[in-house]
Amino acid sequence: MRVQRSLPFMVLFVCIVLALYPPHAATAASLNFSVNSTQDAPDATPGDGICAISTGECTLRAAVQEANAQPAGSTVAITVPAGTYSLTLGSLALTANTIAVSGAGSATTIVDAGGLSGVFTVAKGVTATLSGLTITNGVAATGGGINNAGALSLEGASVLTNTTTSASGTNGGDGGGIWSSGTLNIDNSLISGNSTADGSPALSTAAGNGGNGGGSGAAAPSA
Repeated sequence: MRVQRSLPFMVLFVCIVLALYPPHAATAASLNFSVNSTQDAPDATPGDGICAISTGECTLRAAVQEANAQPAGSTVAITVPAGTYSLTLGSLALTANTIAVSGAGSATTIVDAGGLSGVFTVAKGVTATLSGLTITNGVAATGGGINNAGALSLEGASVLTNTTTSASGTNGGDGGGIWSSGTLNIDNSLISGNSTADGSPALSTAAGNGGNGGGSGAAAPSA
């Protein structure tokens, strides 16, 4: 009986403590990750502030996933040394925060989707910088190399031989190299050899139109 009578008091005590000391929101982080493996493997524990796959290395995908998982408002710099980074698990999606991916130079740091997926996507609300790397062999419905809905700066980079696809009876996808519905700044970068798909015919229907912007395309700004 004593325990039962004490329960309301304990509930009241907990409520008072929470009112006086409310839980604090996670603090935005400022982090630097140095990639040390060219393999394509996911982060072991996204959000712990450590770029590491299950075997301990920091891959480009793990660094991006860890950057996305940081508290809102975080700034993350990802350094990518020379090498070819072949994507086998899909495109690299930048989904949150401010993220800078910096290679050792477009001639030596190559992110290659191998025709399996797009290379980079940048979500709305994300501020991203891609510099000193080559983005190549991406294939996607829209934006074969990069599909940007955020605020993207491309600096000293190359976007080469990416393409878009088309479904049967539809128009070709837009932006073979880059498609941007957000803000896009391009500085000292090469965009070459990209293409959009032709409109694809379907049984008993007319073919669609070819996609817009083989190199890069942009959506019309909203009113």
